[in-house]
Amino acid sequence: MKLLLVLVSTLVVANALPHSSPSNEEIESQWQQFLIEFRSNELQSFEDLSARRQVFEANYRLIVKHNYEADNGLHSYRMGVNQFADVSDEEYRQRLGGFVLPNITSTSSGRVDSNAPILDAVDWKAKGKVTGVKDQARCGGCWAFSTTAGIESQIAINQNKLVTISEENLIDCSRPKPGEQGNKGCQGGNMYYAYQYIIANGGIDSESSYPYSSAVDTTQHQCVYKASAKQATIEGFEFIQPPTASEQHLTQSVATVGPISCSYDATNNFRLYKSGVFSDASCSSTAVNHAVTVVGYGTENGKDYYLVKNSWGTVWGDQGYFKLARNAGNMCGIAYFYSWPTGSKLA
Repeated sequence: MKLLLVLVSTLVVANALPHSSPSNEEIESQWQQFLIEFRSNELQSFEDLSARRQVFEANYRLIVKHNYEADNGLHSYRMGVNQFADVSDEEYRQRLGGFVLPNITSTSSGRVDSNAPILDAVDWKAKGKVTGVKDQARCGGCWAFSTTAGIESQIAINQNKLVTISEENLIDCSRPKPGEQGNKGCQGGNMYYAYQYIIANGGIDSESSYPYSSAVDTTQHQCVYKASAKQATIEGFEFIQPPTASEQHLTQSVATVGPISCSYDATNNFRLYKSGVFSDASCSSTAVNHAVTVVGYGTENGKDYYLVKNSWGTVWGDQGYFKLARNAGNMCGIAYFYSWPTGSKLA
């Protein structure tokens, strides 16, 4: 009987190891595939490549272990190899920490009906009111992408047309100059100053007329806004933070107004997200470093979530989106913004 127990135990361990602990051969194969998919156009020194190989191995082992645990019911989301798989925790924070919470108080226009019933689910993306996922690349300009995403959806809701507007216009022109707004391009900013710029400037250019170039060149550019290429104007915006801000108010805002630009704590685990409902006990509602756009909410496998549009391209997450745990007791950032375009039916 003792021999049988030993054999059974050995079989259990042997069957578990391939799932929770990848072999060196598997890691090397995944590393080579990663280089082809994500780093084929980059020149790196041997020392840098070797260091990144070590980071990749640690991250890949984390991915495999996490997914094994997820398959056994310990997590509600899965991880996957993406453009951050060879990026250290420190580099990740430095590269993408682009959101800076403004030191201002909440504003209110009364547009959100706090007494309105909360629908079971809302999906503005499925309604065709959300533009495609964009990629901020190595520029800390998430604030600009969140700003444009919200305005683009408002135009789609109010004017029934999908247009794309220019993040580069905001990155280049919404700057901390005398009498102008306090954003810092690829070094960070927020939607509050971006909205102020658009109102003061009398509009924002289309993406086609003012294309994104900070993806390949993060140096400060000259502002080259062209009024003749103006794509959108806005009449006003709201900034909501605690105590007004809450999950219930955010949910009502998404249902009543449309997609909402939100602050977010992009934790280290978040960078490797692939699918499912993301929940991280280390998430903070105050130490936020990223800006995203909530485009809906619903329930999956009994877990409530917000459907969120990111700006890291479609290779990240679930085609550029993620599901953030709702009603989980630890919201990853709670201050949020929304605007309304000129001529809005809600104005």
